[in-house]
Amino acid sequence: MVSFPSGMTGGEGFDVLLELVHARVIHVLDLEFVARSWDVAVGVVDRSSISNPQGIDLSVFDGSSCGLLDADDVETVGRSIEPGGVAAVVVYENVFAERLTSAFDCSGGRVTRRNSVSVDDLSAALDRAESVEPE
Repeated sequence: MVSFPSGMTGGEGFDVLLELVHARVIHVLDLEFVARSWDVAVGVVDRSSISNPQGIDLSVFDGSSCGLLDADDVETVGRSIEPGGVAAVVVYENVFAERLTSAFDCSGGRVTRRNSVSVDDLSAALDRAESVEPE
């Protein structure tokens, strides 16, 4: 989820997202925009209604919404958005992981566990690593 507190999306992030799709690094399974109005109402909004001052063509993502997010997900996202803000929720598959898993399978290996590292944990680990003085 990427939050835009001003309600206006930035184009550069979506450009990079599209580059990752074209490079076959990721496959976007779902992309939804969730907005929170000033009266605190929350809901999914159409890409064409998103304020986009940098002029990126969000229509390239048309058809990427497949309904993976349900009403509870939208409400959860909505609670984290400031009034007047919008969030882009991107559900994606790491395509490289499929190739990697297949390669291990072909060589007799089996991937038996997959985990993710939270952004907070990753950020904390990077902060710790940067604060260590080289020997």
